[in-house]
Amino acid sequence: MLRRLDGPSKQGSLTVDNVTVQELKKDAQPFKGRSVITLRADQKVLIYFGDDSGVAPSAVTVAADGIPVFKNEFITIEAGNLQHVYILADSTTAEVKIVERG
Repeated sequence: MLRRLDGPSKQGSLTVDNVTVQELKKDAQPFKGRSVITLRADQKVLIYFGDDSGVAPSAVTVAADGIPVFKNEFITIEAGNLQHVYILADSTTAEVKIVERG
């Protein structure tokens, strides 16, 4: 059974490259009450779900073990505000549109 998302949400953009791993969030902290993250990138990116340490994985780890999201693919990821989700561009730089939804 799907849980109804009835807001609120935060929407914005991230610029990611293939060197620096970033946490997938709009602001400095994940959106409180977040249930899902919806995103679309203009280049292939890699998604990596972090552990409970809160420390970002290395670019080598994300490149090796990350889940690929292809250019212009529109996806929604289940991730509460305590789940750290990281992103890295596969090559070059990617512009990512992101919505954190509650």
